[in-house]
Amino acid sequence: MAMVPKNLETTASKGVQEVEGRRYDAVVVVVGAGAAGLSAALMLGRSRRRILVLDGGEPRNAPSSGVHYFLTRDGTPPEELLRIGREQLGAYPSVEV
Repeated sequence: MAMVPKNLETTASKGVQEVEGRRYDAVVVVVGAGAAGLSAALMLGRSRRRILVLDGGEPRNAPSSGVHYFLTRDGTPPEELLRIGREQLGAYPSVEV
């Protein structure tokens, strides 16, 4: 499970989040930057939503030799899949990881 900073404060009416002293104006906060979290951020980013992705940096599948049952990526090492996901999110300035 991704680690969320203990000092995460949200002002829902304004959509403002504060994480470790930095303020973010995000519509959606995605907790976890694994394959599912990055996919959600990609979908929402393509819809031009302001997204903040929080991640503890320790993928649960890191010990695995590869990702399986994922169309076009079967056998891809987990760190490579996450690198590709983050790279693709770079095209969307409204998404911050």
